[in-house]
Formats: sequence, structure tokens, C-alpha cells
Amino acid sequence: MEKKLDKNGYPLMDSEALCQEALDLWGIDSQVWMAVEEMAELTNALCKMKRGRNNPEDIITEIADVQILMEQLQLFFGKEEVDTERNRKLIRLHDRMCDYRVVQKIEPKK
Repeated sequence: MEKKLDKNGYPLMDSEALCQEALDLWGIDSQVWMAVEEMAELTNALCKMKRGRNNPEDIITEIADVQILMEQLQLFFGKEEVDTERNRKLIRLHDRMCDYRVVQKIEPKK
């Protein structure tokens, strides 16, 4: 059976299975600390960008690292619960944007 490849020729991974395997292998305590470390590295890359030392590749790498750890945390704490809360937050964001557009008299994009 041939593995599917992404646009760069890398094999597509079953991220959920791989993240669960990492969680099982290293445990939640280790992965929580790793998540904190990766989020700090993303914060650092973003701060460098704000100081004019813009390196988009570093930011992209750190976003990917954080996303991988977030998927592991989501698996541990409950994918459905996180999805539900994320949707609630998106609705709140939408409502705030609508309110802001009204106050600022900005027409919504179509």
C-alpha cells in the first residue's frame, strides 16, 4: 500500500494516532512541560518579529510545534470538550467583531 504524500513529498501522518502514541510514551506531565516550552519558543519568535527581526520560518516552525503539543493535550483533556469550547469562543469572537463593526461603522466583508 502506497503512502500518501503532501505537496513537498513528505508522507502524510495520522496525527491523532501519533500524538496519542507520544502521550502514551512520555506521559502527560512530560508533554505539559514540553507544551509550555514550545509556547515560550513561539512567544519568543513573535517578540523578535515585533522588534523587526522577522523570520517567518521560525514562527511557522514554532506554530507547528505548538499545534502538535496542543493536539496531545486535547487528546488527554477531551477532544469533544475542547471542540465545544473552541466553537463557543469562535461564536464570541464573531459577536465581538459584529459589535466592533457597528461601533466603528465598518461594513462586513462578503
